[in-house]
Amino acid sequence: IASAMLALPKDVHLLVVGDGPEKSELEARAKREGWGDRLTITGYVPIAEVPSLMRAMDCFVLGSRTTSTWTDTFPLVVAQAMATGIPVIGSSSGAIPYQLGQEGLVFDEGDSISLSKHIVTLYNNQELRNHIGKKLRERALQKFCVEGINHSFLKFLESI
Repeated sequence: IASAMLALPKDVHLLVVGDGPEKSELEARAKREGWGDRLTITGYVPIAEVPSLMRAMDCFVLGSRTTSTWTDTFPLVVAQAMATGIPVIGSSSGAIPYQLGQEGLVFDEGDSISLSKHIVTLYNNQELRNHIGKKLRERALQKFCVEGINHSFLKFLESI
């Protein structure tokens, strides 16, 4: 995600929710590359406060990368972001493409050029941002919330 910042309009900001061992390196990189004033890292945030931070975003990005010992099998944060009604851009890691379905935007793991193109597309088209956000919210409620899962299970039982 940091690599994409260089190709984005100068009024695009990166909000990183949470904390971790890469924080100092990310801050140093942003400063070195000239976008340090466009980076905010929240540090630890209680789970109850995360949805309000998500709703403050124009889009949500999860740039997971598969390693030899790990893949993002079903990142709950993607379903949570979808449920807030914002557009979501996710990498091709693990189940992220399944979670986003046809409604979300997917880029190949580590492909900062494709990621920046998705962000610029959303940046330039509020109607598209709203449309994708609405469709992803519908998908989240239908596929990943208890009521939607129960409805799907009932339909399955009725079919047999």
